[in-house]
Amino acid sequence: MSRNGSGVYTPPGASFPAVAETLIEAAKFNTTINDVADALTGSVSADGQTTITGNQAMATYRHTGVGNAVNRTDYAATGQVQDSSFQWGGTAGGTADALTLTLTPAITAYAAGQTFRFKAGAAANTGATTLAVSALATKAIQLRGAALAAGDIQASLWYEVTYDGAAFQLTPLGALPRSILVATAGGTVDAITATFSPAIALADQTLVAVVCAGANTSTAPTFAPNGLTARTITRGGGQVLLAGSIPAAGFVALLEYNLANTRWELLNPYPPPSGLTTTVVSGTTQTASTGTRYLLSNVAATAVTAPTAADGAEFEVVPVNGLFTNTLDFGSDTVRGPNGTATGVITLNLGAPLHVIYSSTLSKWVML
Repeated sequence: MSRNGSGVYTPPGASFPAVAETLIEAAKFNTTINDVADALTGSVSADGQTTITGNQAMATYRHTGVGNAVNRTDYAATGQVQDSSFQWGGTAGGTADALTLTLTPAITAYAAGQTFRFKAGAAANTGATTLAVSALATKAIQLRGAALAAGDIQASLWYEVTYDGAAFQLTPLGALPRSILVATAGGTVDAITATFSPAIALADQTLVAVVCAGANTSTAPTFAPNGLTARTITRGGGQVLLAGSIPAAGFVALLEYNLANTRWELLNPYPPPSGLTTTVVSGTTQTASTGTRYLLSNVAATAVTAPTAADGAEFEVVPVNGLFTNTLDFGSDTVRGPNGTATGVITLNLGAPLHVIYSSTLSKWVML
């Protein structure tokens, strides 16, 4: 063998070295030349003709002055990695609802965990949207696991998508995760309609704002945007509205669609007028009376006891004493709130007012 595994060349012992003033035998000469030829064949050529047949140990040295990778089988230059060149798709092509990205080098297949970034084109999406990368198969783009709604991709903004094995999950970069469309209410105060542009679809967590025409009078008003099926509006996780939860003309109702329960949730219901008398509480205990609003101003936690249950009994507790954990004791009575029902002592949310009214029909106190 002309060279060992470390690349050290050893001339053939029987033919080398030559002895001065002796006949050079053809066989020995040919053996030496052939050995040199074998060594050169095993060398790496400067012009790239040599195909490497084994791993190359660099012994902490580097390949310097390398060019940028062009094919997937090329190794990357550090600059390409720092510049995120392999994830950058530029401005998306295709249409607003069927995007395309062109990568350099092109990918040959999708793989779970792949992440790409792009700038949206000149138009926002109008509904469910797809993406095809490097001319591969079209895949759905989703936001939090659901199909995109109109406006989830805004014109000329920046986005990132990660392939989960079946679809691309969207992450907005420097933009709101979900844009809120605003429209003026049509229909009636209890059967509200609105026309949004672009039109919306009834996808889970679709969020819209409606400038209302007046106060609701029904406890189960409906909302039908863009000619879609009218769905009931609720509050507090499915509770019925009160008359005046939408208080007046010009009130901006923030509505989110709940796909699982096919309803619209009013996220900012207005407390109904109560006519309560306001009392400042400076002690650590207080027994509540109906028709009273209690401002908890003590520099410590305050324990409030609910009044005797009677139909229409109503009171309100407003913590204004900082970050103290106040409590409200209903005794053996049941209270119903957004998170279900409870009895006995409940903890009040820090800084959040609590309006409570008793319903003899429900045999419960109801948090508004």
